[in-house]
Amino acid sequence: MLSFLVIQEASGGFVSSCMHLRVDGYGAADDVAVDDMIDSINSFLKSNFSRLADEDAWVNLKELSHVDNDTIELWDAYRDVQFGLAARGIPTDSAESLKKRIDQLRRRIEQLESENVRLREELTLIVDYTPLQGAA
Repeated sequence: MLSFLVIQEASGGFVSSCMHLRVDGYGAADDVAVDDMIDSINSFLKSNFSRLADEDAWVNLKELSHVDNDTIELWDAYRDVQFGLAARGIPTDSAESLKKRIDQLRRRIEQLESENVRLREELTLIVDYTPLQGAA
C-alpha cells in the first residue's frame, strides 16, 4: 500500500503526493490529481523495472522510500491527517472497509439464497396441486 496526501494549493489546484515513491500528480480537482499521480506511479514503476535489473529496481524503490529531511514534513502531515481521522472515528484502512462490504454482500447472498429456496418450495406446491385442465 502506498501512502499519499492531496493538498490544495493557494491557486486552487491540487497536488497529490505519493510519499513512498516521491511521485506527484496535479489537477484542478482532488480526484484528477490522484488519477494523475497514479498514472505517474505506473509510468515510474514500468520505467524502473524496464531499465534496471530486477534486484537493482527493488533497491531503487527501497532507497526512495527512506524518510529523510525532505520527506519528514510530508510524513508528519500524513500522520496528522491519520490521527485526526482516527480521533473522529473515520476509518482509513481500505482492507477493513472492503471486509465490511464483503460481509454485507455475503449476508445479501444468504438472504437471496433463502428467498430462492422459499420460492422454489412455493412453485413446487403450485405445480403439484394445480389440476391440469383438459389433460389427455
